[in-house]
Amino acid sequence: MADENRILEKTIREKVEVDTGLLENAYVKPSDFYAPYVELPYYHGLLRNVDVAELLARPGEFLLRFAMPTTPTGPMRPFLSVYPVGSKSKDEIVHIEITTAEGKYTVETGGTFDTVALLVTHYQTEKKSVHPTASALLNKPAKRHRWQLRNYLLKMERKLGEGTFAQVNRGILRVRAKEREVAIKICRENEKITKEQMLNEVMKEVHIMKPLRHRHVVRLYGVAMDYEPIMIVMELVRGGSLQRYLRKNPGKIPTLEKLERMILGAACGIQYIHEKTLIHRDIAARNCLYSKDICKISDFGLACVGESFKLKVVCKVPFKSMAPEVFCTFRYTPKSDVYAFGVMIWEIFMDGKEPYPDKRLPEVKAMVVSGARLTFPDTTPPEIKEMTNTCCWATNPDDRLTMAQIVRKLDEFIHKYVNELSRSKSDNIEEDVEPGEPPRNSAAHLANVLDRSRETADKTEDKTDHKDKTVDCEISTYSTMSVVGEPSQVGSLSSPAQLSKKGKPSSKRKKN
Repeated sequence: MADENRILEKTIREKVEVDTGLLENAYVKPSDFYAPYVELPYYHGLLRNVDVAELLARPGEFLLRFAMPTTPTGPMRPFLSVYPVGSKSKDEIVHIEITTAEGKYTVETGGTFDTVALLVTHYQTEKKSVHPTASALLNKPAKRHRWQLRNYLLKMERKLGEGTFAQVNRGILRVRAKEREVAIKICRENEKITKEQMLNEVMKEVHIMKPLRHRHVVRLYGVAMDYEPIMIVMELVRGGSLQRYLRKNPGKIPTLEKLERMILGAACGIQYIHEKTLIHRDIAARNCLYSKDICKISDFGLACVGESFKLKVVCKVPFKSMAPEVFCTFRYTPKSDVYAFGVMIWEIFMDGKEPYPDKRLPEVKAMVVSGARLTFPDTTPPEIKEMTNTCCWATNPDDRLTMAQIVRKLDEFIHKYVNELSRSKSDNIEEDVEPGEPPRNSAAHLANVLDRSRETADKTEDKTDHKDKTVDCEISTYSTMSVVGEPSQVGSLSSPAQLSKKGKPSSKRKKN
């Protein structure tokens, strides 16, 4: 038990990698530094000034929080944030630092106390302001929001993956005496990013993901930030990344599954994101999760709010699915996501192969800007090649379709594709059919084949997962990471002149 407490303490204070062997059955507990604050009804954990306004609903409300140090060796600083009585705007919220002297706690208005709790109780009882000029009365503790999760209600299980600034674990979230399996992203600073910068990136991702509710977008449950390490808690998708699934099942995935459950599913998720005025900026197979025939968009570490976003500082970003205009202007739009979605379609039909393997940024930029595009394998339906080349990969972003238009095109093509397979003459309806089975090549038969194929793949996946080995995941957690996978196969290129000249598929929906 002593060893477990020692490692818990080290984990909380130094944010070293969680030792799942010793902590497998333990809920993460606060260190001695944070323990006195966690149960206080007005304590809200590690928050920035800009996050406080959302939590203080009306004048007279207050909360206690810690501000991250601005330097690597700086101390954690406790603050009382108060919405002054009589204030007409949240712009008047004040932040009062609690300082220490000789082991006592005090604020600018005077008085010393053995604990922060005694300080707060004194000002509440005496109905005195904790600010020298504003009417900062501690009338009512601010309520916690649903997205503010308690660290000690999270149980760590095995590691799923690791990136430069985060480790992802499978875990358990305990809510109202019930337990829910979740994915937990454990955030940490290093020599390249301070605690303050890390918190900024975490809260940016949290605020982007909070309102998202869609079948094809990974759901955020909240963030646990009562104490370090900060942990983002998300929906657990058991199948793992789409890229990993593709690479583990080369040549085994039916075209219909790739079209309907991977490509169309991801397209619906991206369409929803764009409708929320968001740009993902990192659409790729490695950033989609796939399980039980559902594809979900994940990893919003690079996402931004608005109709466009321009890089203003030099930083590393994923470039192998970057649109030509981004290389030239550094400006992202929803149409640059459309281009990246086209690259992801290529990844899917190449069974998870990496685009432009062994190519560095200058080489990829020269190819893309000059008009060269990746070439699809022969197994790709011609209509999908045509749609990707003309509707996703057009050099001028204005010539690309929106994701809503692409979803409609995909839906129409898949409907047509299923009907054509049903009418196929490769097997006629007079062949032997098992009792209770639908005729071969009927839509029902194709659905059964697809489901059996998935069951086989899932069994293969289960056998691998039971080995409980660490899976290397590529996590572009924050906007300082470019993703370069293992070289696998050189993607062949084609110039615009070599692209198909066939007419575009009709946008009119066919009805049965």
